[in-house]
Amino acid sequence: MKSELDSLHEDYSKLYDSYKRLRGVAEEQKQEYAALHEKFVERVEEIKRLQGKLMRLREDAQNKLEMASKDMADCIRDRDESLVGLKLKVRQLEAELSSSQKELEIKAS
Repeated sequence: MKSELDSLHEDYSKLYDSYKRLRGVAEEQKQEYAALHEKFVERVEEIKRLQGKLMRLREDAQNKLEMASKDMADCIRDRDESLVGLKLKVRQLEAELSSSQKELEIKAS
């Protein structure tokens, strides 16, 4: 009977040692999980920050592109207006030249 009790005590002792080891492993895993979770949360926050920055950069680039497009359209319109004015001036000068040539021909005849 004593040997059975000793054997039973030894089995419970081994079982308790196994329990303590498993509990230690579980605690280590819990700590590792907590550390990994903290890193994960940090990365998620970093990604959100970078996404916000990217969005602001994209909006800024879009605004600059729109401004450049507007400036280009303004330059083209100004050039076209100048061209129309120059063409009118050329026609006026051609008409004056033609008139002056006719006057010279009349005087020469």
